[in-house]
Amino acid sequence: MRYIFQTPNTNWGKVQGANEGYGILTDAIFGGTLTGLGVAAATDLQLTTAWNVNAAYEHFWNPRWRTSLYGGYAAVMYNGTATSLLNSGTTAPTPAADWSTWWLGSRTQWNVTKDFYMGLDVMYASLFSASLPGDSLVTRVSIGGATRVSDVDNWQFRFRVHRGFYP
Repeated sequence: MRYIFQTPNTNWGKVQGANEGYGILTDAIFGGTLTGLGVAAATDLQLTTAWNVNAAYEHFWNPRWRTSLYGGYAAVMYNGTATSLLNSGTTAPTPAADWSTWWLGSRTQWNVTKDFYMGLDVMYASLFSASLPGDSLVTRVSIGGATRVSDVDNWQFRFRVHRGFYP
């Protein structure tokens, strides 16, 4: 999972105003009851299924200017047992723990010299949130107040200045 999303985090999420979107990044779900002698009533590891696709194109306007366009999609799915384990202890209908995200971006770069460049990167990303018990209600409380779980969008802007010192 961390390879697909290129992150050491154990979750994926964003808070946008009163809305919060998230996805659980885990390689497997395990259920069991801890006792003084070990684990009783344990389940097998319920492996997570995930996939990702990326595409990119770079156009060279001239030796000093280039523009790239890139995008991708990633999806995370849990089987029925894993979803039940994530929802254990609730009497609410079992919501989906599955989630996905997609992104589209562009970067324009100016090569001032062969060792020095500046670039501007703009990306739009959308997160189709997972949902667990209580998510449909305004029950999550954070520093900014209560939030509602929903799909969220994100714009990212990055200006980069790079100077290479070693060939």
